[in-house]
Amino acid sequence: MTIDWTGYPIYPSTGGGPSAQLSRADTRARHRHRMAIKDERIALLAALTSKHGIPLENSYDCLMRLNAWYRDNVSLEPGYETRLLAEWYSFATDLDLFMGDCLIERYPWLEWTLHTTGKKMEAYESSVIRGYKVSETRFTDFDLIIAGWGNTYLMKPSAPVTTFATFFIYGEYIPLDEKKRRQEGLPGYTAP
Repeated sequence: MTIDWTGYPIYPSTGGGPSAQLSRADTRARHRHRMAIKDERIALLAALTSKHGIPLENSYDCLMRLNAWYRDNVSLEPGYETRLLAEWYSFATDLDLFMGDCLIERYPWLEWTLHTTGKKMEAYESSVIRGYKVSETRFTDFDLIIAGWGNTYLMKPSAPVTTFATFFIYGEYIPLDEKKRRQEGLPGYTAP
């Protein structure tokens, strides 16, 4: 399938490189910018996925359908061996925003915040979901996982399409086996 990227602008860069290399003021500005455009970016993601037959909704089935679509269509930037097409990085960022908002919708005590601890962590000074009642240090960040799985799918096109839903369940901080028992669809899900 050819992806129709029409009307889906690449996520706007705030420049400066990785968050860990920026000043605290710059990472705060980047976080504020990300939150300011979050609803717009989710709307753009919804238009893109709807155009390809996947309406965005807060469900495991939607995440698995998005995962299958991603697996079956992810591609590299021309001339690169491991760099995904820029639109797929935008997709990862926008899907992170959507999944984060879905968590907050389900668990209203969660919130978007700037992750300011653990300087050696990849999520350091990034926008993450926090506020877990069972652990003050717990946070969730999906975009690196989503982007990373792009390369996995390029190497293993038959890899499972439960990754997005599985990490969302981890984001819910509910043991996976308990959630699987409650969620019909995930254990025996067959990719579209």
